[in-house]
Amino acid sequence: MIKQTQDYIKRDYSLRDIKKNWEFYSNLAIFWIIMIILLLFSLHLNKGHFIYSLDDAYIHMAIAKNFSQHGVWGVNKKEFSSSSSSLLYTLLISLLFLIFGPYELIPLIINLIFAHLLIYGIYYILKMKTHLPPYATFVGILCIIFFLPLHSLVFIGLEHTMQNVIDLIFVVITAQLLSNVDTNKNKIFSSKDKFRLLLLAPLVTMIRFEGMFLIIIVCFLFLLKKHYRFFFLIALFGFLPIIIYGIISLSYGWYFFPNPVVIKGSLIDFNSSSLDNKLKVFNPMGMYLYAPHLLIFFIIALIIFYTKCFKTKDIWNERAIFALIFMFTSVCQLFFATVCIRGIYESRYDAYLLTIGIVLIFTSISNKIPPFLSFEALKNYLFKKNEAFEYGFFRLLTIIIILISFFTPLSYRAIETIPDIPQATNNIYEQQYQMGLFLREYYNEECVAANDIGAIDYLSDIECVDLWGLGDIDSANEIVNDDLDTDTVYKLAKQKGVKIAIVYESNYFGYEIPSEWIKAGSWKISRNVVCYSSKVTFYAVDPEEWDDLIENLQDFSPHLPNTVEEYGNYTK
Repeated sequence: MIKQTQDYIKRDYSLRDIKKNWEFYSNLAIFWIIMIILLLFSLHLNKGHFIYSLDDAYIHMAIAKNFSQHGVWGVNKKEFSSSSSSLLYTLLISLLFLIFGPYELIPLIINLIFAHLLIYGIYYILKMKTHLPPYATFVGILCIIFFLPLHSLVFIGLEHTMQNVIDLIFVVITAQLLSNVDTNKNKIFSSKDKFRLLLLAPLVTMIRFEGMFLIIIVCFLFLLKKHYRFFFLIALFGFLPIIIYGIISLSYGWYFFPNPVVIKGSLIDFNSSSLDNKLKVFNPMGMYLYAPHLLIFFIIALIIFYTKCFKTKDIWNERAIFALIFMFTSVCQLFFATVCIRGIYESRYDAYLLTIGIVLIFTSISNKIPPFLSFEALKNYLFKKNEAFEYGFFRLLTIIIILISFFTPLSYRAIETIPDIPQATNNIYEQQYQMGLFLREYYNEECVAANDIGAIDYLSDIECVDLWGLGDIDSANEIVNDDLDTDTVYKLAKQKGVKIAIVYESNYFGYEIPSEWIKAGSWKISRNVVCYSSKVTFYAVDPEEWDDLIENLQDFSPHLPNTVEEYGNYTK
């Protein structure tokens, strides 16, 4: 009887906890319902294999495998390569690979853990710190889930979910410390916040090199506040990992920054005649042309900054600091990195900005919205006593316009991205994953050229000559100097003893396929949503490899998914 009573009390307490914190639990349920649906569709399309929706995840896994098993930081197990733009994430996977072995689900587990931490963190900030009404807290968390979109960040298997958590905590603590709030009396933040900020500073730059933007603006703010010691410590702790890694990279003959940062970066060339550079240099608003969602957030942040900073004459207001950090970082992201309104491939880059922006907006409206979502509360909120009806109508119209402007581009982003996740995993499974299996079966330990590394390096132990420069310093040098042409590709492949090449037939990479290479055949996938091209082609770089390549492709053909179309000499 006593045991039954105790069980009932525990069950009743659990139910009361769920009811009390329904905003958190309901969003968690929504996240998992969608996650399970996407996962089931993905597994069905990929014959029971869990596949990431972006090949880049396998670059981290390839480096982690080689680092944990051979002590070599690189996509090839025999030599160093500066191919990871997230030192912290690759190190974490390496540690877990060392403990548990190179299991493909480890990046998924990491992302799921940090997705939960992000959901709880937003709930903690909105409800417990800011005391938002329950319905507003629910909507705020829902915006994070759908507008990043969080499911996409989990399925791509990269570092961006972790980046969102680390960067958000860093910005929140920074705004708290720089404001006039006494942290010793604040129940949410303890007196150890300064130590936590110094602990987070190296993680911000180690998780993504774009973290430098956050470190720079935070250092500048502490300098303005005349906290010179803390300014120096944050700069030291924030940039020390980059400096150490840069020195190591240079010692191996690579660039100071990782190749993905060097090659994919968007530094402005003031001598360039391209449209992108003209927009960025001559039109301050032009840089937002391809990112209207960030323009909306920037305008809202500017209004918040003006209201909190100038109108109230409170320069070091917490919201104003938050808004200033967001505005500076978003401009740096647009000028020097990548943004995109939709798409699995690029929407990940500015996800951390959306998280910071959404938190900024929802924490700034806590005392400007009705406490309850009921008809009577809305009526009193819109049509206040002793006010003309026109004022209430104008207020309603303004709110509708703001909501439409805020939700439309972000909703488009979610609608375009989330339904494509299973198909994206299927694209990777049918193309890069099959390429990796093919190379593991027939070309392990051999030298192979490619222009899309990732799965091919994780699944096999080839010596990869990356013609896109992420995993090969020689081709990277040619790309940076704008000298990568057909003749250079031919010479590089011959110099390194490449036997076969698996490449996209496109001049986007700056070269045509050398005429000396002999085409053996192609694989083509259908409904491509994430791969650079739907067709990848196999070439015998070494003429003596022609017969073996034909035989190997014929032998592997029955193992290909039946949805992959095959063309070329080996099919005859």
